[in-house]
Amino acid sequence: MDRWLFFADTPLQMYNAALTASALIEQGDHASLLVYDQFAQASDLAIVYEKIGVFDEIEVVPHHPIHEYRQQLIWQIGSRFGKKNLAIRMILDSSYDHLAIACPTPATFEVFQRLLARNKKLRVSFYEDGTGSYNGAVFKTVYSFDEPPLIDENEPPRIHQLRAIINALRLKRFLYRPERLFLKNPSLLAPGIDISTCQINPEQNVLDKLEAAFAKEPLSLPPAKNIIVLDTARYQEPNPETEAIDHLLEQLIELEISPFLRKHPRSVTDSVYTNSCQDLSGGFWELFCHKEAAILSDALLISIGSTAQLSPIIEGNAKPFLMFLYKLAFSETDSLFKTYEYTVCIAQDCYGVDSDRILIPKSLEEAKDQIRAFIS
Repeated sequence: MDRWLFFADTPLQMYNAALTASALIEQGDHASLLVYDQFAQASDLAIVYEKIGVFDEIEVVPHHPIHEYRQQLIWQIGSRFGKKNLAIRMILDSSYDHLAIACPTPATFEVFQRLLARNKKLRVSFYEDGTGSYNGAVFKTVYSFDEPPLIDENEPPRIHQLRAIINALRLKRFLYRPERLFLKNPSLLAPGIDISTCQINPEQNVLDKLEAAFAKEPLSLPPAKNIIVLDTARYQEPNPETEAIDHLLEQLIELEISPFLRKHPRSVTDSVYTNSCQDLSGGFWELFCHKEAAILSDALLISIGSTAQLSPIIEGNAKPFLMFLYKLAFSETDSLFKTYEYTVCIAQDCYGVDSDRILIPKSLEEAKDQIRAFIS
C-alpha cells in the first residue's frame, strides 16, 4: 500500500488528480491532495472534492505571489537548501511514497524538496495537464531543472545553461526524474517523449459524483453559432500569447461581435477587452463539454492552442470549429511554435475527416476573414 500526494494549482488539475487517484485507490493505495490557492474558488472546490471522498486529506495552501523569473529561481534554489515559503499546515506531516504533479512550478519544487527531505526514495510522477502533457510543454517549462524527456534544440538558452550546470554537477536533488506520466489517451503523446505512460481509468462512481457536484453551477450557452475565446494565462507583463488574443478580440469588437471570453485560471490580470465580452469563466469546463456537446458542435473556439479547445472532443466527442492563433504569436524558430504545432496535430488526429473545421490563420486579416465566413 503506497501513499500518494497530488499537487494541483488549477481546476483542471484538481479534476484530473481525482480521476487519477480514484484508480490508484481501487488498487489499495491512499492519496491526499494539496491545492495551491492561486485561482478563484480554490477553497470552495476543495470542499467539493472532500465530499466526493477520493482523497484521505485535502489542504489548501495560500498563494505565494512571485511573478518575476529571477525571484522564482531564487525561491527554487532556496527550497533546495531548506527555505520554506509555503504556509503548509498538516498535510506534509505524513510520509509519502509518491509525489504526483501536473506541471513543474516553484511551488511544486518546494513541496518536492520538503517531501524528499523526509523520504530519500520519493518517486515522482506527472499526471495530465491538458495538451501540455501531450505535446511536451510541461517538460520544457523554465521551472524544471531536469534534462527533459522531450529534447528541443530551440529551448531558451537560460534553461539549457541551468540544466547543463545542474546535471554536470550531478545535483540530483534538483531533479524530478519522473518515472511515469498519467494520461487519458497515451496514444496521442508526441513522438520523441521517452517516458513511461499509464492510462487514466477513473472509477465510474467518481465521475458520477463529480457530475452531480458541479451540476449546481452549470455553464450555459444559447443554441447558436457561439464564438468562444479561451484566454491564455495573463501575468503582470504582456507576452506574445496575450497580445495575439487581444488583437483578435479587438477585431471581433470591430466586427460588432461580443464573444464569450473564458478567463484562464492562472491569470492575475484581465484583458483590456474583458468588458466588451460575455463572461464564460464560471462552472467546470470539462464537465460542460461532456454534457453540452450538441451546443458546442456549432461553436467556434479560439485560442493560441489551449487545452480547453480539445476538451469538447476528448470529453464529449463534439467537434466545434477550432481557431489556433499560435502563428500570430510566434515565429517558426520559436521553441513554442513546434509545441503548439503538435497540439494542432492532436486535434487533426481526433477530427479525422472533419479536419476542415480546424482553422490556423497566418495573419490577423486571415483570422478576421475566417470569422466572417463562420458567422455568415
